Amino acid sequence: MAKIKKRKLSWNKSPSPQVVGYKLYWTEGEGVDYDANFVKLGNVTEVVLPDDVKALADINGPIELGIAAIDEVGNESDLITIKLPYQLKVPQAPSELRLDPQKEFHTVQASDSGQNKPELEPKTNGQTDATDSRPEQSTPYPWGKVAPTSA
Repeated sequence: MAKIKKRKLSWNKSPSPQVVGYKLYWTEGEGVDYDANFVKLGNVTEVVLPDDVKALADINGPIELGIAAIDEVGNESDLITIKLPYQLKVPQAPSELRLDPQKEFHTVQASDSGQNKPELEPKTNGQTDATDSRPEQSTPYPWGKVAPTSA
């Protein structure tokens, strides 16, 4: 599941006592006005996008938002507007995830079980240690905690 960064749109409350709510208008690109798409928000001064306005989830690219105050008989104030590089489409995922075995080993610490295990030494160029009786692994897995490497 992809993740979309939420945005909080907020504004100052209208000082008019007859205001009972607000409308959010939007248009893709520029030119938001009273003929644009809208949603009634109620008497709030902030919304989280896209959670509170699901219709905005289909927009990919710049939009212009406008807020109008509404009084008890439906009259609307002038719009206050903001232009945004709003983007709700997620990028495509990378492809072909691989885990390729390597010839070298990482040195690891013994586990915290109290047993003293020898540290694994790096092997290079296919050389093997005569005391190492472990079979060659096709995929390296770290055992225990990985020791810091020095440059």
